[in-house]
Amino acid sequence: MAIVEAINVEATEGAVRAAASLPMGLTPFNSLLLLIVALLAVRAFVQPRPFVAEGAKQPAQPPLPRLNDTMTLLADPQPPAEAPAKPTTSGTTRLLQGAFTALLDEVFVFSPNDFSVSFMNAKAQKRVADLGLSKDKVRFPDILPATNRQIIVEAARNLMRSSLDSIVFELNAADAPCELTMKLIREDKDKVYFMAILRDISGRVNEARAQSDYVATLSHEMRTPLTSIKGAVELIASGKMGELSGGAAATLGVAQRNVDRLLRLTNDILDLQKMDAGQMRCDFEPVSLSSLVRDGAQDIQGYARQFDVSVRVTAELADGGMVLADRTRLMQVLANLLSNAIKHSAPRDEVVILARDMDRHIRVEVVDHGPGIPEKLRNSLFEPYQQGPQVQRKVASTGLGLSIAKRIVEAHSGSIGFDSEAGDGAVFYFDIPKMGSLDEVAA
Repeated sequence: MAIVEAINVEATEGAVRAAASLPMGLTPFNSLLLLIVALLAVRAFVQPRPFVAEGAKQPAQPPLPRLNDTMTLLADPQPPAEAPAKPTTSGTTRLLQGAFTALLDEVFVFSPNDFSVSFMNAKAQKRVADLGLSKDKVRFPDILPATNRQIIVEAARNLMRSSLDSIVFELNAADAPCELTMKLIREDKDKVYFMAILRDISGRVNEARAQSDYVATLSHEMRTPLTSIKGAVELIASGKMGELSGGAAATLGVAQRNVDRLLRLTNDILDLQKMDAGQMRCDFEPVSLSSLVRDGAQDIQGYARQFDVSVRVTAELADGGMVLADRTRLMQVLANLLSNAIKHSAPRDEVVILARDMDRHIRVEVVDHGPGIPEKLRNSLFEPYQQGPQVQRKVASTGLGLSIAKRIVEAHSGSIGFDSEAGDGAVFYFDIPKMGSLDEVAA
């Protein structure tokens, strides 16, 4: 059937009328040329429509394959014997297999029943060959390190029983850090598959390590001159090098506070870097938490006076609340919680430190009556560089203190958390196991 492109007659007549209204000095040749240009312009903006004979049907388009047939096509390229062959199946299968083969990640499709692999792309086949396994009889756990196999199998079974459909792991495969993503795909009750994607993250890990090393080196190099500057400023401020005028003393006080702030930031960054690298050292010894909270309250008094806030201690612990801990590190945790509470308190408010016996552990609480924790910050409060808006307006802060505190407490086999209602203050606490509890766990 011949197809003729339609021309918009009304638009053509309009173009002719426009040409007729041009100045009369045009030659016939120029008029014809303008008419051709007008027709071309109309043709560019009008969508041609095919003429179809009356009663004739439009040619049928081949149906697109269902997206949820993807796994069936990958696992079994041939259509079932009882189903009529579709003209698009082989082409779609080749397209899908080609796309997965071109991926730099390793892709496996396997059964949730016996974990037998029904499809592998080229990268996955190379791993199987390197391990000396037969690609026709391989089970997915066989390609994983022995230390991870049982964990992965249990995770896959848990996915089958839960409402989730994917899970992500980081593991070492063939001495290279990898990220494993397992996704459960349910087409219907009888068609369930797992797709596993194994991605080499060596580049990402090396980049993160290089960045961490750079920050650590920079921080370390900054700490030495800052310590010298701090000593010099304190010596001048003491008056041992001569009397200072009122203006000079005030200016020197500003310099001293800023040097202290830079040193705290530098030390926090170095602490965080050591913790990330697993190099944090804790010297455990018997520690009385009753003594620790009283010393912490005494040490923070000068800071609290800057905000016109008082600090009170309530500690009722049998035998002083003995725990096995690094006293310096726990004092760092308490100092951070106290400074945060003071910064969030209004003038003439009171911050309270409580130490309580909680059966197998001892809880230390820091209570303030400030504005509370905003809802949007609660899930990320212990992540690095998180700050509340009140802190940013009131006093400079690095946003690292709570993240460091969390890691220190966890290194003591403890936990840290908070309770808060917006506009009704906050209670931050950390739990440290008693010495007897640690002995029972070790036994």
